[in-house]
Amino acid sequence: MNRQKAEMIAGIYGCEVSSVNNEFVLYTKSNDLENAKMIQSHFPKYGITISLLTDRDEYIVYTGINQQPRK
Repeated sequence: MNRQKAEMIAGIYGCEVSSVNNEFVLYTKSNDLENAKMIQSHFPKYGITISLLTDRDEYIVYTGINQQPRK
C-alpha cells in the first residue's frame, strides 16, 4: 500500500515518483513551496523533509516511506 499511496498523491498533484536511498520521494515539477507543503501534508507521520533542487528549480518531498525489496 505504501507505493500505491505515493503514486496516488503524485497523480493528484502531477508529481513524479522516484526513490532516493530506498525511500519514495515526489518531484513536484514546480518551485511553489505552498504546493510542496500541501503534498507533504498527505504524509503527516513520515513526510518531514522538503528540499529545493536549485539545478532543476523544483521541490522534492521526502515521504518517509521505504521501498520494499522485491521478492
